[in-house]
Amino acid sequence: MIKARNYNPAVKHGAKWDASDIAGFLGLPYVNDIFYVDPTNGSDTANNGGSEDEAFKTVNKAEDQTVSGKHDVVVIVPGGGSGRTSEASAIVWDKRFTHLIGIAAPTYVNPRAGMSFGSGVATPSMTVSNNGCI
Repeated sequence: MIKARNYNPAVKHGAKWDASDIAGFLGLPYVNDIFYVDPTNGSDTANNGGSEDEAFKTVNKAEDQTVSGKHDVVVIVPGGGSGRTSEASAIVWDKRFTHLIGIAAPTYVNPRAGMSFGSGVATPSMTVSNNGCI
């Protein structure tokens, strides 16, 4: 599994990132809850999304857990493979002030943080329908 600590020396030596760090990266006033998505090692049924080790498998599951207006963040953290989720249905990102970011290795090769959709998923595959999102 690829971990942020492998790319950030401070994190490698025990420093932790918290919500205020992510808020600064995104230019937000604050961040409420953070939900992690690991397309390779995550689980939508057994995990709670609250850490890299408890990551969900899909963005859809993580978005379902966010709360409108609270600056919740969904982070895609690829643990290997292609780094892309396999979404079984279209994503409707409809909660105000919720955010989606991808964190991957600082290279131009896999894994990249992204989403893919099954052949049966209708177009558009992702709809953002509220303000202050993404």
